[in-house]
Amino acid sequence: MTSAAAILDGLPTLMGELTAASANDVTLMLCVTPDDIDGKLFARLAAVRDGGNTARVHLHVLGAGPETQARLILWSESHPDLALSSTWEDAIPETTGNGAASALGVVRLFHIAGLVRGKFVLTDQVKVGSLPAGLNAHLDQSPVITPGNTDPGLILAIDGNDYALSLLAAVAQPLAERIRSGVIGAADAVIALDAVVRQALTQSPDFIGTFTGGSPVLTATDIADPIVALWPETSGLKVLLLKPDMALPFKSPNLVADRERRKTDSPFMAGAHGALRESWGSCFTHLRDALTARGHAAVCIERPGAEITAELADAAGADVVILPHRQRFQCPGLKTPALFLMQIAHRWLFTLDENGWGAGATGYPYNGFHESPDDGAVFDAYRRALMSTNDSKFGQPDRRSRADLVAGGTIPDRPYLFFPCQIPDDEVVRFFCDVSEEDVIAALTNWATVRQIDIVFKAHPAAPQTSESFKAIASTPFTHWADASVHDLIESCEAVVTLNSGVGHEAILHEKPIVMFGRSEYDRLAIHATLDGLDEAYERVNAWDRSSQLKKYRQFYHWFTRDMAIDLRDAPARTSALAHAVDRIERLV
Repeated sequence: MTSAAAILDGLPTLMGELTAASANDVTLMLCVTPDDIDGKLFARLAAVRDGGNTARVHLHVLGAGPETQARLILWSESHPDLALSSTWEDAIPETTGNGAASALGVVRLFHIAGLVRGKFVLTDQVKVGSLPAGLNAHLDQSPVITPGNTDPGLILAIDGNDYALSLLAAVAQPLAERIRSGVIGAADAVIALDAVVRQALTQSPDFIGTFTGGSPVLTATDIADPIVALWPETSGLKVLLLKPDMALPFKSPNLVADRERRKTDSPFMAGAHGALRESWGSCFTHLRDALTARGHAAVCIERPGAEITAELADAAGADVVILPHRQRFQCPGLKTPALFLMQIAHRWLFTLDENGWGAGATGYPYNGFHESPDDGAVFDAYRRALMSTNDSKFGQPDRRSRADLVAGGTIPDRPYLFFPCQIPDDEVVRFFCDVSEEDVIAALTNWATVRQIDIVFKAHPAAPQTSESFKAIASTPFTHWADASVHDLIESCEAVVTLNSGVGHEAILHEKPIVMFGRSEYDRLAIHATLDGLDEAYERVNAWDRSSQLKKYRQFYHWFTRDMAIDLRDAPARTSALAHAVDRIERLV
């Protein structure tokens, strides 16, 4: 017998969100194709909602494109009374009839029930709008319930135990080779469905029951536009805030677990990661409140990062949308006026821009600071806030004296350059640096060995494993790897060398020269270097005029944090920045 795993390997990637269920919960699973969205899909959902006997629904769409995915998300957000989760596969093999789609739906039913290990009912008929009496009792005993052969409707109920997984193989075995070859016909569907019944009767003949649903058939004309319910009545603008799910990495996987479960167990909700995400949540709350105070309707939708798309932004019918952690060029086809929100350098500092963030923002290159005050108040406040508490965007080891670091062999007892590693595939590297981190580290290592100049490297604290290959390159008497506070390493160095890391902001606050290879919001303050121009860059470090540069550093920090960003930690500055943000939102329309 073909294994369940082998069969699943032949299917398109499963994407979307799975929702957990308790032992007593029953979830109605609907399986449709995109052609069903306007008719069958919303009719079925409405029937379930109006039936009153169940409020748990899982929707699986065969071959769902971005527009379909966006509509599913918005339906879910518009009807919180219906606990709707959804999955989809973005490509399916060519089919020759609806029966083939039903067969694939059966395979996914067993697959999803096995992943969630909960109780599911699958129906392919609109008329089944509520669970029949006695179904819960059957589900306590049986993995399969099917109607009689005279009923053309398909209704299957399973629970996600090991028996359900074994049935997956039996259900899909007749389809396996055809799935892999891309040829699936209606006849295969019939064989697959018969296999379900035969296997169930063989394994558990006493536990098979039959039933027929009783809700009336609904048509598309009976269903109101699901998006209407999303927006409250307002005379102002409709502003959509697309908030990333904080319990997930922003580069979320194709398939994610139940929202409540992942919030409880997520490593991103605790420690240094938790503090970062708390600030993201706080920023969205402040933006929503500022918009509401101005008379606008602000709706916040929280979704896994991969589901925050141009299609979702456009489908909601908003006047303006706020997209997080995105550049405009990452949202091809976006039609709705938009601003792009990003956390910059410090966890409490955010930018809001028409085109993106960093070197992708409308204001880049950042030259406006030259007219900013040189009073040093903001600069000094930031210095105190970070250095007195050992604060940084990511968690740091406890601070130690230079003498302790030297005695322990963490840093050399000689002048050195400090290179904070970045995550190699991070967007700031991919978008705004024309050389790879590996090539920079190799060039620095060769140069340091020839010139006998020490360089201290530090792995990125959020993903130290990404620096393992770099350690093999930078392994000479003049290259050192340190796991110490970034503030200690900056404080004792001659200069910070970076592609375009946010550590450059901390170098500014430590009043150190910055040598950089990429582009960033602070690059008008930096010494720009090339792989074959390291001697020239080092000469400029040695000739660095601290007095004139410190004036620019103070001006830049006042201008950037007060005129270009939203500083959540300073209440008066935050209020002013939010007012300006709402002004910009209003000007977009």
